[in-house]
Amino acid sequence: MWDANFLQVDEVDDAITAGDLAQEADRLMGPRGLAHRKIQLDEEALGSRLAPDLEGAGWDVHRLLVMVHNGEDIGPPSTPVDEITDAVHTAAKDEFNRRDPYIAEQKVVDEMRGLARRVSEATDKRCFAAYVEDEIASVCELYSDGLTAQIEDVATLEEHRKKGLAQAVVRRALHEAQTWGHETIFLVADHDDWPKEMYAKLGFEEAGRTFQFLLKPQT
Repeated sequence: MWDANFLQVDEVDDAITAGDLAQEADRLMGPRGLAHRKIQLDEEALGSRLAPDLEGAGWDVHRLLVMVHNGEDIGPPSTPVDEITDAVHTAAKDEFNRRDPYIAEQKVVDEMRGLARRVSEATDKRCFAAYVEDEIASVCELYSDGLTAQIEDVATLEEHRKKGLAQAVVRRALHEAQTWGHETIFLVADHDDWPKEMYAKLGFEEAGRTFQFLLKPQT
């Protein structure tokens, strides 16, 4: 599972090259039997410098925006959104993942469930869902350490998109985080995808960028 198996780069010198990082990913990930290579780099300037060379070598470059809320109280959503138990959320996400065309095997669904369980054990997590009739159509999670909150894992079933459901679940999570009294509320968005615009309308502002570099398995 790519999201749980990657090289996290925390401290490097200014002379490091794209080739150096690729070799380090091979050294660490190859012996573990991983067919893909993934690098997470949180230093924006370095990521910007290395991105062209890695992209030229066949790596996918994902630019992520760290967006922090401006503190404006926007209130709860007008669309009904329920807080759900972790068990209900887990069952819903299993179904979301089974319908995802990029997830080809049940074992990947099981691995993603395992990752979600470890996240639940490591933080205070709350889950929110919007329904269409009796089906959960959109979900998101809210993590907390008491002072800082993160809104994460926003997902909507494809047949229920463009109905304002994703905005509703995020707005509910944001309202709960504000009511909970967090000093900082943030989320991470794809620089090249439209949800960043939705988040901006809810008061989230860009605070920085991180990079993910992915080399997919050869088929």
